[in-house]
Amino acid sequence: MNQNMLIHIFCAAGLLNSLFLSVYLFYRRQSKISNRILSVIFFVLAIKLWYLFVHYLGLRKTLMGFIFVKFSVTGYLAIGPLFLLYVQSLLKKPFSFRTVHLAHFIPSFVYLIIPERFLDDYFWNYGGFIIIQLYFFVYLLISVYQIRLFYKSIQMVRPGYTIIKWLLCLFTGIFIIWSSVFFKRLNYFPELAAFFSFALYILLFVFFSNINMINGSKKLLPISEGQNAASDAIIRINDLMSHNRPYLDCEFSLSAMSEQLGMSVHTVSYILNNYYKMNFREFINSYRINDIKAKLADRQFDGENIQSLAFEAGFNSLSVFNTEFKKATKKTPTAYRSFYQEMLSDL
Repeated sequence: MNQNMLIHIFCAAGLLNSLFLSVYLFYRRQSKISNRILSVIFFVLAIKLWYLFVHYLGLRKTLMGFIFVKFSVTGYLAIGPLFLLYVQSLLKKPFSFRTVHLAHFIPSFVYLIIPERFLDDYFWNYGGFIIIQLYFFVYLLISVYQIRLFYKSIQMVRPGYTIIKWLLCLFTGIFIIWSSVFFKRLNYFPELAAFFSFALYILLFVFFSNINMINGSKKLLPISEGQNAASDAIIRINDLMSHNRPYLDCEFSLSAMSEQLGMSVHTVSYILNNYYKMNFREFINSYRINDIKAKLADRQFDGENIQSLAFEAGFNSLSVFNTEFKKATKKTPTAYRSFYQEMLSDL
């Protein structure tokens, strides 16, 4: 068995494993949006590896070769945006794929519809390869920047989560793939396919090493020191809201809250999202609603206009107040007041 045959077997195994993992992630029961994005990444990498086979076997000018060239480069253009969306899907909760996210894939769509003759005559001859590589690399930089911001936001809680380690390992594997394409761009030797496969094996190893976190069985819970720090932060937040009542100011903001607590904006946002399970606006409005509920159930405020109570509690929009109040109590403010007045009259 010669060297090339061994390389072919090595690459074929990497290709099959990548395809299997892609299908597993996409169709598994209760698959999360993050897993589906990761599934597409592995599928695109498999297509890219298959293209290297087609190129090496001299089939690039055949119909099959043309199809794989098109989809290989189209998919390669999508890896950077897909990795960024994957990072966001893990670090920003809740996350949902929206129509606006399709803007990231405009270059992929454009490349897919441009005639191959135009690409051969102009695009590839005038720096097309460098443009694609820079486009990919910029998305990797943006992704790392977002991971860094997340790391800074949780430093007070815990300096390193499994999720950050997983993302950095995934980044390393994808960066190796980017490097393999960049530094071997002139020669599609079997060695390039082998190097590409090696990067895929790294990704597969990292994936199975972090399977519990990816499946969602490992939550982002801090270690004991982090729990103590988080508990201290929660106590300070509760104390601020109960004693200072800053929510009564309609212009109270996340930055103002962070300043009063002596914490970074990222840390406060992280605590609210992961411990209170609310964003800043929901958290502040919950205090305002509770303030108004107490007054509506108190006969001392029977003569107070509901609109005045809403503005005094910090709301600056009646429509927002009515929406938030009904969401919290399943009743309108008027119905809520009437309900408690009837209860009190029966006593």
